[in-house]
Amino acid sequence: MKIVLGRSVPTYFLGIHSSFLQKIGGGVGETIFVILSRWRGKPTKELIERTNKIVASEPRVKVLGFYWTLGRYDAVMIAEGPDEKTVMKMLLQIGDYAATETMVAIPREEAIKLLK
Repeated sequence: MKIVLGRSVPTYFLGIHSSFLQKIGGGVGETIFVILSRWRGKPTKELIERTNKIVASEPRVKVLGFYWTLGRYDAVMIAEGPDEKTVMKMLLQIGDYAATETMVAIPREEAIKLLK
């Protein structure tokens, strides 16, 4: 698991997946990203289809969770990727649709190991 600083990048995403609840933590050498999103305009079905294709176009980024939320952010995506540049390249393609804050996450067990 890499420890890197989070970056703010534009993104857009819609949908819900429960796989994140089943898998806490990343694969070997993978980084986990938590992406908080605010829509720039009203979401439409066509917009959802376009952005889903963009997210699916990067096979090295695995979506672990995809949630619509109430409050300050409209959606949250938890993704796993090899590095920041790979995830950022994917997210920049859909920057016209939403603004985000992207953070890198470390599983609790890994963070505790850093304390020892």
